[in-house]
Amino acid sequence: MRRLVVVLCVLVLAATGGFAYLRSKTAQLLRLDAITVASEWSHYLVRTTPEFLLILAGELPSPSTLAAYRHAEKLSRVRKFAIYDRHGTLHLSFLDGEPVEASTETIPLATLSDSQDSPLVARQPEASDLAQVILPLKVAGHVVGYLSAAVDQDGLKSTYLSEALQTAISVAVLLLLVGILVHFGLGFQQRKSAAQIRYLARNDALTGLPNRQAFIEALDDILARDATRGRETAVMLVDIDHFMQINDALGQEGGDHVLSAVAQRLATGASGGVVARLGGDTFGVIISGEAVTGEAERTAGRILELLTETVEWKSDCVQPFSSVGAAVSPTDGRETSQLMRRADIARYAAKAAGGNRMHFFNDRMGRQYEDRLLLQRTIEGAIAAESFRLEYQPIIDLRSSRVSGFEALVRMKGPTGEEILPAIFIPAAERTGAIAAIGRWVLMHACRFAAEWPQNLQIAVNLSPVQFESEMIVEEIATALAVSGLSPQRLEIEVTEGVLLRDSPVIRERLRALQQLGVKVVLDDFGTGYSSLGYLWQFPFDKLKIDQSFIRAIDRNPRARGVLRTIIALGRTLGLPVTAEGIETENEAAFVKKLRCDQAQGYLFSRPLPETEVANFIMKTTWPKSAELPAVPAVVVGRQEAIGSRQ
Repeated sequence: MRRLVVVLCVLVLAATGGFAYLRSKTAQLLRLDAITVASEWSHYLVRTTPEFLLILAGELPSPSTLAAYRHAEKLSRVRKFAIYDRHGTLHLSFLDGEPVEASTETIPLATLSDSQDSPLVARQPEASDLAQVILPLKVAGHVVGYLSAAVDQDGLKSTYLSEALQTAISVAVLLLLVGILVHFGLGFQQRKSAAQIRYLARNDALTGLPNRQAFIEALDDILARDATRGRETAVMLVDIDHFMQINDALGQEGGDHVLSAVAQRLATGASGGVVARLGGDTFGVIISGEAVTGEAERTAGRILELLTETVEWKSDCVQPFSSVGAAVSPTDGRETSQLMRRADIARYAAKAAGGNRMHFFNDRMGRQYEDRLLLQRTIEGAIAAESFRLEYQPIIDLRSSRVSGFEALVRMKGPTGEEILPAIFIPAAERTGAIAAIGRWVLMHACRFAAEWPQNLQIAVNLSPVQFESEMIVEEIATALAVSGLSPQRLEIEVTEGVLLRDSPVIRERLRALQQLGVKVVLDDFGTGYSSLGYLWQFPFDKLKIDQSFIRAIDRNPRARGVLRTIIALGRTLGLPVTAEGIETENEAAFVKKLRCDQAQGYLFSRPLPETEVANFIMKTTWPKSAELPAVPAVVVGRQEAIGSRQ
């Protein structure tokens, strides 16, 4: 309404201004008309009056001339005219076809001078319809006198003003119609834009499904309604398994296509409930009614089945498996935030169990979730306080029976001082991305400490696959070497096959960049996971470390001994030193030494040492007899503890 009032005010101002302009234009037209009529009259006088010059000299016109003037006046709109000589003295005056007795009236010389350049027009005060025009009378190009003619514009002014008014009214009406159309057009466009904004505020732009805000509001309403009716409400969170890999493989556009296909299938599989996209590759489903737990199970089954169908994108096909977590009100909570959190915990449990399944929330999941939160806060606190510590496990050269270096192993204590195994906090740090900060601390601290050792000793530092994905990793290693003063040839970076799963030029380039620094790259835990001989020639490695699972099995499994023999022989063939880790018994050490394994590491030689004990161990670099096993007291512990300490 306010816009319409503004538009109308603008239109009124425009119409008023337009009418004022038309009035001004009317005055110009009337002046032009008066000049035109008077000019025609002056030409007529000069052409048709033989004694014209005699009249200017003071003689009276002849009867025939007077008769001609009367006849001409009747045919023209000149109601009064007077003839002056070039000095401004009146010689003849005519009014309504009759001569008027001459008077001593004169025209000022200034007025006469002005009229030579442009005719002068003035409105008669006693008759607004008469316009007086003063213009020169010329003969052979010379001014011989002046004519003052009163032109009758009776009706003409009214006609012009009427036409101007009609024009103004027409323009005003047209502007009004335009204004109304603009007003309603803008209003329609505004309403359309407002509706679109409201739609986008509550719907996902890619899939068209309700978004998180709309989902939360719907859940609030459904919980409030069902609470009064004694009904149950199930909340399910659906996550696409390994969507990051799908997105990387198909590209952004292909990933969006998969998300749209998943949205359509979810809408089909949960047609009786509310389906929304909550963000990224996470979707939400609300089911309400009687016996909702069974219905949620059936809905989840349909969803899992539908999502396993392939999605085609150009020449590629993918299967978007999913993990589903569910929480049911009132059993698992009555508040929206509580149900969402517990459904998310169940979804996490389903994904951790391998994906492509559905889990309902239970108390055990809740306790595990609280434990994860506590662990996450502990890790964050340790990073902030730099309260991690390093222990160093010796690596023994089996040919010389001397220590050749140490592997740096990070340790962390819990809130009450208890030791948290690396097998627990390292995966948690990798999930949250905290491993990057931990890795930088380990790298810098280990390099600084190793710089104090004899120059022939190596320091091995483990690198997480998450760390290796950072484009800054090579620069971080170079910085640690520069700051610590450690020679690059003394640093060994241990990577697992998890780094190599994304077989990309970027990974190869980073490995080569490390070698260009002079750093040695070691393939750790070789023989497990996704072991491939292709890794050994596609990627630049300087050493192999045999996974300790083979060492533990050599006493009871002939095949394990055969695999171990093959790996050591393969290393010799490729010119790569081989280290056997997890050596805990003399029999294990003797076996790998017989196979000409280059190095060994394990509790038989030493447990991981705190910094304060490293110097003493280095002092015992040569054993009494090179053919015998080290005389260092063996520290033998339970298998599980050994495995945890190795991490």
